[in-house]
Amino acid sequence: TFLLAAGTYVLFIGAVYLLIRQKPGRETEIERFSAIYSNCGFMGIPLAGALLGNEGVFYTSAFLTVFFCFAWTHGIMLLTGQNDRKALLKKLCSPTMIGIAIGLLLFFFRIPLPELLGKTFDYVAGLNTPMAMIASGISVAQADLFRALKNPRVYYVSAVKLLIVPAALAVLFVPLGFIPEEIRLVVLVLMAAPSAAMCTLQCQKHDMNHGYASHIFAVTTLVSMLTMPLIVKLFTGLSALL
Repeated sequence: TFLLAAGTYVLFIGAVYLLIRQKPGRETEIERFSAIYSNCGFMGIPLAGALLGNEGVFYTSAFLTVFFCFAWTHGIMLLTGQNDRKALLKKLCSPTMIGIAIGLLLFFFRIPLPELLGKTFDYVAGLNTPMAMIASGISVAQADLFRALKNPRVYYVSAVKLLIVPAALAVLFVPLGFIPEEIRLVVLVLMAAPSAAMCTLQCQKHDMNHGYASHIFAVTTLVSMLTMPLIVKLFTGLSALL
């Protein structure tokens, strides 16, 4: 899952850079971030759990590690335009990246946690799905949907995020029979999820056009109810033919 997610992100980033070109007057950085990075935490865990149960959640945890590594390095530098080595080192030393490193050490070396911490994390994990749905719903409700629906550019970015690149990935994933189908399905679903709410939050932090980011988030979240089943059906249908 780690390797497939990392390779998929490299392909996804390359495809988005080709499809969403830099032009004066466009919010290219916001569009690219929204098209590349999905709401795989808030929506991914519930969806993977619904599809494959605890096994799907387990694969999602591995995917999220790769997502955070890319989003908190490439993603933040994409939004802020800070591409120098100093900025990269700063992002690698952020609390998020340090937390990921500690989590990987605990996982791979099978280091047990004290019972008190284990129960605490179980309670937090139990909150993930309902809180995620509440947070996503609030973000959609606060966005100016009527204004967002009048912007043709939002539809194009949504198509790139939800249909064009995920459909290409679905076709590319079919011949990878040496990777379990469950892993390919989880990675595909998470990549085809709507745009990350993280984009809106980071735009607010860096004084960027967070309204436009919230428009893309709201539209992709609503449209994904139609597109994600289509992407899954495309992949499972093609896999059944082999």
